[in-house]
Amino acid sequence: MPIITSLLDKILEGRAQKKLHIEYIPYTMHFKNARAVMSSAEWENFCSITHKKNNWRCVECGAKGRLECHERWYYDFTAPTLSKYAMLRSKGKPLGEMKLIGVMSLCHYCHMGKHPSVAKRNNEWNEVKAHLKRVYQLNGIQLWWKLRQARARARLQSRFDYRLDLTYFNRDSLYDKALRIFQQNHQRQFTSDERQYCKTISGNQ
Repeated sequence: MPIITSLLDKILEGRAQKKLHIEYIPYTMHFKNARAVMSSAEWENFCSITHKKNNWRCVECGAKGRLECHERWYYDFTAPTLSKYAMLRSKGKPLGEMKLIGVMSLCHYCHMGKHPSVAKRNNEWNEVKAHLKRVYQLNGIQLWWKLRQARARARLQSRFDYRLDLTYFNRDSLYDKALRIFQQNHQRQFTSDERQYCKTISGNQ
């Protein structure tokens, strides 16, 4: 089965230089992200710096105008340092690490392409789907396959609970100004276990 899946991945990859990466968040980490540990004004500070770095253009399709910030995550299930935390979270799930590795400037439709479930909930999926097909030169079957693979990956990732690591913002000097404001407001830097600071925000996933 893995051989067949790998073969289908190659056949259905698409022709565009840019590859579509659909990034469903594990169910166990819905509403747990950078936005959930800071105020909307603080988040806008980080977003403005990101958009300026990208010349106020979407990094996927090049569009200007309504830009949004998208967090990029790395999921680690094997780090030895996590072993002492295992099974301490709710429902007794094994623990992994969800680590911020970057922030992207995206137009609204490219951003919703990363989160199809949000687009469907907002009744925007038809517009988003057409946009993704155009930008990534995909036909309906190719897009369906990518969605199928992304959902399968999310189901696997959702077997784990996670520590939320936002220390990326401490290390990237690009965000020094925004980080200083965050530190003044919260009397701390970002940590490798931010879940304790997460708060529920409407529309945040």
